[in-house]
Amino acid sequence: MLTLTLLVRRNLGVIALALTVVAIVAVIAGASLPPARGATPLGDPNAVVVEPTVAVPDSLPPVARPGVVPVSSTERLDTTSAVMQIDPATRRPDASVASRFHAAIACVAGRDLTFDPSLDAAAADLWYVETVYRGDFNRMERVIRERNLAPNLKFSMLIPGVVAARLNNPDPCIVGDVDLRDIFTAADFDGIDAAGVAFFPMPGFDNHPVASFTVILLDLDPPAAK
Repeated sequence: MLTLTLLVRRNLGVIALALTVVAIVAVIAGASLPPARGATPLGDPNAVVVEPTVAVPDSLPPVARPGVVPVSSTERLDTTSAVMQIDPATRRPDASVASRFHAAIACVAGRDLTFDPSLDAAAADLWYVETVYRGDFNRMERVIRERNLAPNLKFSMLIPGVVAARLNNPDPCIVGDVDLRDIFTAADFDGIDAAGVAFFPMPGFDNHPVASFTVILLDLDPPAAK
């Protein structure tokens, strides 16, 4: 105990200096700290509630959107910046104008050909194969077999871009604004003596180039049969 007292007396100056430094640091640290904040609730719970001046609508106003006919198609029509798509499986051939297409084919062939409703029906079947089934070979082969087209069928073509409202052009080779002379050549009709045609309009779009038809050309007396 005596020893501790002597040490304190001998180092009294050093201890006083150390205590002074500690006190100064504490004062500086305390001054730099932000004032303490209590956990007080935000707002006055007794304040008057102010009602909004603008009423909140029950729902957003309706937005006009272009209508779209669903499902895919090989033919499309852009009328109001929206792509209109018609399912080709729902379309049907228009037999009432078959004679006009017969005349156009005969015109481009440069001679009379044999036209028969059964050949038009075969052309309609091939139209569905091309548009609905994307030219599926097995379905095409089945149509040819069931319609007894082999070996007479020599040529088949799907022709799009027809304007249904303009079938009766003064030029018999032009049908629905499509000039068949731009599609067929004289060589296409070598040995051909019969044809079938199936016209598929798109209901509601008679003034647009979206109708189509299929043409089949046949040699009813092929060399192999002779």
